[in-house]
Amino acid sequence: MRQGGKVRGALAGLVAVCVAVLGLGVVPAGAQTSTIALSFTNTSGSALTSVGEDGGAQTVRVVATATSAPSSNVSVTVAVGASGSTATATTDYSVSASSVTVTIASGSTTGNADVTVTPASDTVTENHETIKFTGSASGYSVTEADLAITDADRTLTLTIVNTGNTT
Repeated sequence: MRQGGKVRGALAGLVAVCVAVLGLGVVPAGAQTSTIALSFTNTSGSALTSVGEDGGAQTVRVVATATSAPSSNVSVTVAVGASGSTATATTDYSVSASSVTVTIASGSTTGNADVTVTPASDTVTENHETIKFTGSASGYSVTEADLAITDADRTLTLTIVNTGNTT
């Protein structure tokens, strides 16, 4: 039994070498062919890292960028408001879709899809919160991205009290 395991292991290694040498385009199970990074732009294409709490509905373009161009279309499923978000859906924001599909076309390295994010305008002074976007695509490692909701209620109040003393 033990020798059989060695033979299977050696055979798997030989198959991987043959695939690589012959350029068959087959990737061994569990191997990542590329990485896809998620990021955001506005509809004009300018980089976007946050939306304002008092900005109303805002179109956020979710961009998926692969480290190398695929030979066939790649669909990236992106979850909006994934686990790890510090902002709470329906309390801190609403979105037009809880997930979007971004397609990276064959021969290209990027694809995008739009989602409308509407931050909830409130009067609570709080830290900036984040909406986590995570992705998955068969055969790819997808890095997540956070979109910040900047608090609009941060005000500084300075009170000067005249005590009548002079120096």
